[in-house]
Amino acid sequence: MGKRLSEKNPFLRDPDKKRRLMLSAIAASQRQEGIEISDARAEEVYRIVFEEPRVAFLRLTQADDAREKLLVKALAGEAQGVRFDISRRDLLAVEGAPLSYWLPAAVLHLFRTAAALQPALADARQGMATANDPRFVRHRWEVLPSTLGRDRKWVPFAKGGAYSPFYSDVFLAVNWEHEGTEIKAWADPLYGNSGWSRIIKSVGWYLRPGLTWPLAAKVFNVRAMPGGCIFGHKGPAIFPKDPADSDYLLGVLNSSIVFYLCKARTSREQMGGRWEVGVIQKLPIPRPGAEPRQHIASLARHIHDAKAAWAGGNETSTRFREPWLAAALRERPERPVAEALDALLAREAAADAEIQAWYAELDGAVFDAYGLSPETREVVVKDLGPRPPEVIWPQMEGKSAEQKRVEHVIRLLSFYVKGTVEGDDDGIVPLVACNNEPPLEDRVLRELAALVSEDRAHILEGELASELRKKVPGYRRVESIGDFLANAYFEHHVRLYKSRPIFWHLASAPEGGGTPAFAVLAHYHRFRKDALRKLRGTHVRSFIERRGRDLALARQANRTDEALEIQRDIEEAQAFDKKLQALEEGRFPIRVPWKKAAEQPKGWDPDIDDGVKVNILPLQTAGLLRIAKVVSTKGIDEE
Repeated sequence: MGKRLSEKNPFLRDPDKKRRLMLSAIAASQRQEGIEISDARAEEVYRIVFEEPRVAFLRLTQADDAREKLLVKALAGEAQGVRFDISRRDLLAVEGAPLSYWLPAAVLHLFRTAAALQPALADARQGMATANDPRFVRHRWEVLPSTLGRDRKWVPFAKGGAYSPFYSDVFLAVNWEHEGTEIKAWADPLYGNSGWSRIIKSVGWYLRPGLTWPLAAKVFNVRAMPGGCIFGHKGPAIFPKDPADSDYLLGVLNSSIVFYLCKARTSREQMGGRWEVGVIQKLPIPRPGAEPRQHIASLARHIHDAKAAWAGGNETSTRFREPWLAAALRERPERPVAEALDALLAREAAADAEIQAWYAELDGAVFDAYGLSPETREVVVKDLGPRPPEVIWPQMEGKSAEQKRVEHVIRLLSFYVKGTVEGDDDGIVPLVACNNEPPLEDRVLRELAALVSEDRAHILEGELASELRKKVPGYRRVESIGDFLANAYFEHHVRLYKSRPIFWHLASAPEGGGTPAFAVLAHYHRFRKDALRKLRGTHVRSFIERRGRDLALARQANRTDEALEIQRDIEEAQAFDKKLQALEEGRFPIRVPWKKAAEQPKGWDPDIDDGVKVNILPLQTAGLLRIAKVVSTKGIDEE
């Protein structure tokens, strides 16, 4: 029969406008008859003629004596915010309606007059719950790049995450080799024949582009989900029926009024926490004309693109190109580091202001699209309270300017460490002279020098060291770039890579034991059985032999103090080598909880697909890492 009348007639879609016009008409008709009528009387006539009688709710949360007094005042109309008169028809349009009496009538009315998200505009779907994430889920950087992507073993996995509306990187991957054969084989004995379907939902929707949101979040927030992803139970997805509606829905669903509508499905005391698929499917969504629709979509796309562009400076992002400070110095190599940092902070602040202005405009446009009055909007915004601001760099939200400055410097150094380790022949880069290889510091300084002119290379080194020497909360103070690489880099790397580091700092001295005599960075993806043998037989052996020659020269020249120091270095390296030998022989075994005894690795023979936590734990137990605790030592299956 075509569209519903309310969808075709904007007058019927706007309950506030309808009410105001009818009240005006009632008053005018009475005056024509010579009858003076008050606004309150006109409102009463409107309700009797056009609406069913309302239901009264009284909100009494005080102690017994105070509650009785408040009840009397409310019945007399002398207490504000206690009595709520609600149309039963509006209230019953919302599931769990008795819990939503506190909503403004115009907002309740939306559940009757506006079409629900599903089936009108999109499908909202629940995704996969592996029921064994330690076995089947990895951080994207843990797995080999050649095994990640559509039609490969590991597929990007949208699984909720921190608050990040409009844009958030997909940093997880799930084992979906051969359409999830391994997950299904694991699940079937637990849940019965084809029991995997109890945890693997909506398979036919996988790999499509859409929108996703964190199931558990204080504030409902939606972000774009690129194609080629599997989505999770904790990261459900929305698929617009018309792809052209994606940005429009991205804007509407991140608005204040939609957050308010989500809360309408629960009690005022439990406002927020879990945004189930069923709640989102039934959200009323406005369908304004082409111009306001495009305006909302354009603003949402502006915010998304600005946040995505900034992510190009984040080392762990799929959009990463180079750190923000590297780009700033490359653009103006003559500029001092302090000025470049000032410019970056100013740029970040300007970007924050811009996306916050866009969001304010978008939020107002969505209120208008719903046809809500300024008075209703004021009630909604006040009731919601402060909303987390849109920021371009969410990982550093709430941090001071000093913290952001040192973070920029560390990200710059981390970038050149990353390039050095990834480009090394065997993926083992010493921090000390050995094996006729230049140490890590020399290689990093060489890359830094290429950023600026030749006469500024040493100046740049000093400027960066000056920033690192500052006392900044949350950061280890170091004296130089070399000091940072030896004593602070790995700490940063573990934090940045969410306790799943891929460049392992193996050191002869534990955390707090001073600068190690011997240390290397090893690339997790390449640090297998042969790499460990090479570390021992080439790097450690070369170091001990070199220091042995130094010791002979020191003794020959009667430099006693120097000889004692060299002797300590040799003994420390020898003790380190014994730990490596124990690792190689399996005295610190790799334990993979989901593998049978016969399948467990013999000695140091890691399977990269088992993940960083499983494979780094023996090194942590043996005391081979620069940081005493990189991953939790509790049972992996208990995470």
